Amino acid sequence: MTQAELGKLMNTTAQSIGRYERQSQRLNIPLLKEIAGILRCSVSEIIGEETAPTDLAKIKSYKEGKQPLYINREIINGLNDEGLIYADIHSDSMAPTISDMDTVIISKSEQDTKGDAVFAFQSKSGLLFLARCNFNPISEISNLKTDNPLSQDYGEITTDLKVVGRVVQVIKNL
Repeated sequence: MTQAELGKLMNTTAQSIGRYERQSQRLNIPLLKEIAGILRCSVSEIIGEETAPTDLAKIKSYKEGKQPLYINREIINGLNDEGLIYADIHSDSMAPTISDMDTVIISKSEQDTKGDAVFAFQSKSGLLFLARCNFNPISEISNLKTDNPLSQDYGEITTDLKVVGRVVQVIKNL
């Protein structure tokens, strides 16, 4: 991540980030926590008091060009990280199961929507969204539902939608 990218995420300038790196400007605890949240690491790791676990899975982002997510392999329950991607969620349509600002891990190899699980879909316009699939074995149709009672269900799966994969893990934003 560049200084400019981190600065943008923190609503500051690349020059300020550079001063923090050169230690010509001191970081306070709230800023350290903010940077740790953005970089998905601990404050201890930032200040060099703790080494990162060596058994990390590298999960690619759903969005091209975005930094990968490094997480402990225990979190992905032994799944092969090659078939996984992550996405940061900016919607509450699946709340309380998945909330705005949570991160989901998606298994691209799991495309069968004939079950009760949460899947990631891509619309014709390229929008990523999550929905719970409910398969009706009589009509053999999967309906897309939201978990949020205040959000409207999406209806049947259509050919305009691309199944990205099944959501296999939710990382809650606390």
